[in-house]
Amino acid sequence: ESLKCLAAGLPPSNTMVLREIVESRSALEGLKRDEELLKHTRKGVFRIIQGSIGSGKTFVLKIAEIRVKHNMGVVSRIDMGNTAGLASKQALLSLMSSVIYGFSTKQSNSLKDVLKEADKKFKEQGVISEDEMMQKLEPLTNIAKGTDFRKVMAKYLRGDLDNDKKDLAFKWLTLESKAKVDLKKAFGIDQYFTEVDFSKVMVIWSKFFRLAGFEGGTLVILDELAEAYSSISKAKVEICVFSSSATVYGEPGFTQYEDGNWQVFISIDGCSKLLNEHTQFNGLVFNQADTLVEGVPEWMEC
Repeated sequence: ESLKCLAAGLPPSNTMVLREIVESRSALEGLKRDEELLKHTRKGVFRIIQGSIGSGKTFVLKIAEIRVKHNMGVVSRIDMGNTAGLASKQALLSLMSSVIYGFSTKQSNSLKDVLKEADKKFKEQGVISEDEMMQKLEPLTNIAKGTDFRKVMAKYLRGDLDNDKKDLAFKWLTLESKAKVDLKKAFGIDQYFTEVDFSKVMVIWSKFFRLAGFEGGTLVILDELAEAYSSISKAKVEICVFSSSATVYGEPGFTQYEDGNWQVFISIDGCSKLLNEHTQFNGLVFNQADTLVEGVPEWMEC
């Protein structure tokens, strides 16, 4: 109702919405710039919206969701407060699965319905047979696991599959399947889709939706993202600085141990780059002890 009032140029009766609009203006302007960037370059955009309680974060997310669906895009919105966060590999896989299951459009409210809608769009493009679908999805092969995704999706949409195999394909696409033997027998796939990182999974799906004809792009919303930070904190994340040989210049490395704890490695060069790129950084002053232990200062501070 409030959005209809705004569209008509009338003030909404809900004063909370008005306050949210004022406090969310910069975020909305940022989203508008993102929209233009996506429209002209089709490159991915990552944006964090932060603010205090009642500052309008949810309002901004609603506007973003409505605009993408209105522009014939695909949206998945996940409340991180209702997930296991990112504290373990299994939690991350569960989150990725939830995001995929959550894909919806202006016309479709479930993933299976979205895939039916995509199937219809492909047919409108003249993609009828399984071979034609494989050819249409060929651009996905440039992404890790994109070749397997292409094969399974082509089978799911156009292949002559019985109900069991179609169900197996859907489970693989949604990161559910662990039946490695069945996967190899049905589709000639050796590895699980779950062996790909989160960003690549999202890139594969967003590119698939583009190929299908969802011109509005793909929007993934992770609401209450602070909950994920809390879960990582509980997992005892340790930040360590190593020599420049520890990681690629300027890029942090991540290792997860069997107990689920994460270790983050940042090179000396990378740490220096992070500091020097900050607009308020004005250098460091080091002090050290006069006392030496085996030729090394007993302590040092900065």
